[in-house]
Amino acid sequence: MQRDQSLMWKTLHEHIHAPTERPLWIGDHHAVLTALRLRNPEAAYKAMARHIRNVMSELMEADERGRLITGG
Repeated sequence: MQRDQSLMWKTLHEHIHAPTERPLWIGDHHAVLTALRLRNPEAAYKAMARHIRNVMSELMEADERGRLITGG
């Protein structure tokens, strides 16, 4: 796939698996899953919204620092 050969995609993929980001995002995933298991749509919605905000915030910060394009 062309995406897999993109430097930006490779750098992004490395970033999202970084030890500093992974615990936060895994915690977000657990919160969503727990809410779903409890059949609590409001909690699931809030947990997913928090996760999306966390991801967007981190990726925007990384992009501003140039880490997503340069890998730095």
